Amino acid sequence: MALATIAQEMRKGKPVTSNAIAAMVGVHPVHVRRVMGSLREAGLVVSQSGPTGGWELARDPKEITLYDIYLALESDLPFEMPARSPGACCRFAPFLPQALAGAMESAKQALRQHLSSVTLEQVLASMEKCGPRNGVESSLMTFDLPY
Repeated sequence: MALATIAQEMRKGKPVTSNAIAAMVGVHPVHVRRVMGSLREAGLVVSQSGPTGGWELARDPKEITLYDIYLALESDLPFEMPARSPGACCRFAPFLPQALAGAMESAKQALRQHLSSVTLEQVLASMEKCGPRNGVESSLMTFDLPY
């Protein structure tokens, strides 16, 4: 959401402050700064200091994928086996991790491919289609993303 907000404001030629992002998405500015720091470390945003400063995208929205964003904020894809041993609840429990490994890896690969195929530009276009209409904010927005 923060990157979409930044991209929209960049079209107007101005950076976005952490406080403005926090107000738009309803979270504390400190949380926004932490998230933005991770996005900056990943090379997705840059910041400008000073009274006219704020956050800007480091790359064109067409070049930023949802996978790029996900990796900046999470260390790995979901679908991990629990860290604790399955125990001896039944005779098959010790073999469960090995049995599910292929399915888990396939799920990760599918998610990786899909997130890599959707760009921030596509998300913006979908948001604009279902955004405010006739000056009225839509309280329930659905996004028409390419699946």
